[in-house]
Amino acid sequence: MAYYCQVSEPSRGINGPKPVRTRHLMILVFLVWGLFGGFAIEGLEFSRAIRYVGDWPWTSNEEPSAPALAASVVIRLVISAGLAVAAGETHQITGPFGALAMGASAPLVIEQLARTPLAPTPQSKPPLRIPLTKSEDVDEV
Repeated sequence: MAYYCQVSEPSRGINGPKPVRTRHLMILVFLVWGLFGGFAIEGLEFSRAIRYVGDWPWTSNEEPSAPALAASVVIRLVISAGLAVAAGETHQITGPFGALAMGASAPLVIEQLARTPLAPTPQSKPPLRIPLTKSEDVDEV
């Protein structure tokens, strides 16, 4: 599904105004669907916590307080929306379902990106070898 916006001034074509795909509209689409993906996962986790505790989660000593829970949800939603917009703007995803999936999987994507080793450059030196045991450090004759 493509999102289009009509331009207000006629184009030079013979058929009048042509639909123009706007960047701002697509950013908004990615943002909203990324937020929904993050919110869906948070909602599932929240309902699981309610079932586990049997009451509001912050009433239990095992769960975080209400302000801490609210802060974690806001952080998750901002990360989900930001990652969906970034993926959409770099054409890694092309529509609402991709943005929803990116928003829902944002913590996993960020974790995998953090674990990815950087490729060595030709100018970089090999890593220093640190001995693991004393026997590796001392050569016996």
